[in-house]
Amino acid sequence: QQQQQQQHISDQQHYNCLELSDAEYQWRSKAKDYSKRFVGHCNTTTDIKEANYFGSDGDFIVAGSDNESFFIWERNTGKIRAIYKADVSIVNCVQPHPEICLLATSGIDHDIKIWSPIAPSAEERPNLVEYVDKTVEDNQQKMKMDPFNMNSGMNGFCLNG
Repeated sequence: QQQQQQQHISDQQHYNCLELSDAEYQWRSKAKDYSKRFVGHCNTTTDIKEANYFGSDGDFIVAGSDNESFFIWERNTGKIRAIYKADVSIVNCVQPHPEICLLATSGIDHDIKIWSPIAPSAEERPNLVEYVDKTVEDNQQKMKMDPFNMNSGMNGFCLNG
């Protein structure tokens, strides 16, 4: 029992942005339809968000998000390793090249972007999102909102005819 409680606390710390209730934690921990969860991105607007393995041994998981970005998670730990701005609105697809270290992203923009490794300093990576915790928190709040209320008062118009 004590070991289960310690594991419960450890797992809840992993989901610190989600603020899971004890009941929700129990439901999720008993789920058998997946072995790991990669959280932080947002999918409330479009139907498709691809997730793919990335790296020579599939060491990373990549996926798009409704917050103009794509995410890179470490597969073994679920830790977000990087978030990059990749679209003016939504990134739906992130595909790794099958042989070399390149990623292709596409979304609402009218173009497909190709990403390659570049210099390690943040100044040389203008699309790198620096505030990972804030980004994850904002995305989780969006996921809790009613999608019909998300854009109320914004860009609304009516055509009669």
